[in-house]
Amino acid sequence: MINPEREIGSILAKARFTSTKTIRDIAISIRVPQSNISSWETGNRLPSLHRAKEIARAYGLDEDVFSQMLEKALAEHKRLILVRKDANRKGKRKPDVVFSGEINPGWLNRIVNKKAGRYYE
Repeated sequence: MINPEREIGSILAKARFTSTKTIRDIAISIRVPQSNISSWETGNRLPSLHRAKEIARAYGLDEDVFSQMLEKALAEHKRLILVRKDANRKGKRKPDVVFSGEINPGWLNRIVNKKAGRYYE
């Protein structure tokens, strides 16, 4: 998985668009704030694993398949966090390139903001 948050987010967004449900409809059926749904779909956050079946039902996805995908995404997310922490502990700068060869979006935002004169550490 190149970017676990974005991959799960795109699956959720596509499923919602094909079902013609709104973010509000999904939020009501899962009983979470609309901002959570938006964060999941844009790839800013991953939903928790204990809600996987409930989320899959709301989006009309296969529960088992979505649970497995979310579990893999959460494991990859955790691995990436450990890689970054390890780099910090060793006194190295955080890696801009994750092992998949793709630029990490969080760092891309920092680069863009730095070039625009809005860089904050």
